[in-house]
Formats: sequence, structure tokens, C-alpha cells
Amino acid sequence: MLVGTTFGILFNTSVTSPGYRRFTIGHELGHHQMTHHRQVLLANGQMHVSQSGFVSNRWHELEADHFAAELLMPRDPFSAALDRRTPGLDAVREIADEFETSLTSTAIRFAKLSSEPVAAVVSQGGTVRYCWVSEALSNVPGIGRIPMRPDDPLPSTATLSLNSNPQKVRRAHRVAVNCRSDTWFPRAYATFALREDAIGLGSYGRVLTILTADDVPDPEEYDSVPHRSSRTEDPWSEGWGTASRSARRSWR
Repeated sequence: MLVGTTFGILFNTSVTSPGYRRFTIGHELGHHQMTHHRQVLLANGQMHVSQSGFVSNRWHELEADHFAAELLMPRDPFSAALDRRTPGLDAVREIADEFETSLTSTAIRFAKLSSEPVAAVVSQGGTVRYCWVSEALSNVPGIGRIPMRPDDPLPSTATLSLNSNPQKVRRAHRVAVNCRSDTWFPRAYATFALREDAIGLGSYGRVLTILTADDVPDPEEYDSVPHRSSRTEDPWSEGWGTASRSARRSWR
């Protein structure tokens, strides 16, 4: 909010997660620091009510979410924390405790910075809310940077079964199974083993799934094969103008 020339941040004190509170404050600081946001958020002279936590498709909310993630989980110390752990949901939970961040924001940062073939999927009901994959996994032909989009239906997986039981989601029930890659990524040109580890996110009513693979095909084996998936766009750039992309480069 803006009162005269003074900016202020208000947040819901009923939120019990310290990590989510910190992320929300980081999100609002992003709106303040990226001055091009003010033209959008303060255009009508009213207080802006944010949607933080990667739940909004609006470009300015996503930019503020990424700002918060990079502010609270800087690349070098976060990567060092990754290197000390075996990829998986346990690693995400431990790093979230270490950095005092929310589980979902930590999982997204985990998928963006991990050198291993991993993915983080947040779902609700029978649909995907968002999905992030590591570079090692996106390099498998047919997977790409955006294998699943918001509102895509969930495949028939343990994650879907967990979503179908709201009580288990609220109780933070966890399920871990071995599965095949084509269950999650049917467009991929190769099939390999995946570990699916999913946990309910309590009152948020969502499920976080971490997918890990011990081994994936060497991309060089598929140099002559075009990607079937068209979902290889930079997730930062989709739907955003050139000015927005230039602006976010200025603070990264």
C-alpha cells in the first residue's frame, strides 16, 4: 500500500507458516523494488492485494514471486545446500527449514537450480497448478521446460489419488512410489524410472510432488530427433512483453 510517499506492507497474521509469511513480505518487496510494477498496481489509487506463492498467472505477481525466491534463497548458498543432500522431498523439507522458506517456494527453487533430473509439481483436485523441471530433465527430448501447464489434468498417479482425498491433504499425508516416466511425461522420447514423492499441503488444499530420476538418457543420443513437445518456451517470457523481460533482467 502507498500512503503519500510511504510504502507499507500488510499481511494476514492468521497465516501460521513463518516461511510463507517471509515469502509474502519478499513478494511485496519485489513489487516495491521493481518500479515498473507501480504503474500497474497503483494505477487506480487503491491498495493492491497480492497473490503470492505462484498461484497467480499475472506477470507482475509471478515476477514478485521470483524476486522473493531469489531474495530468500540466493543461488550460491542454495546450490551448496543442494549439493549436501540427495535429491527428493526430504531434501526440499530440510532446505526449507534451513532457509526458513515455504515448502512450495523451496521446491520450485530446488527444481530450477538442481543439476539432477528432478521436477516439482503443485496440484489441486485433478489438475496441475504449476510445474517446474530441472535443466537435466528438460533436456530429455519431448519433455522441455514446460511439460505441464496450469489447469492441465493430472495423470493417473499416486498424486491424483492423494488429491482425491481432501482429508489426507489437510493432514499432510505423504505417499511415495516408483513409477515410469511416461506416466508423467508421455511426450518424452525415452522411458526411464521415476520416484514420485507427494505430500498434502494442509489447509492450502494442494499437493506438492517431487519427481526424481537416478538416470536419464543422454540427450546426445537424440540429436537427430526433433522434440514432439512444443512446451519448450522460457517460462519467464510467455505472455510477457519485452519491457517486462528487460526489467526483470535488471535485478536478477
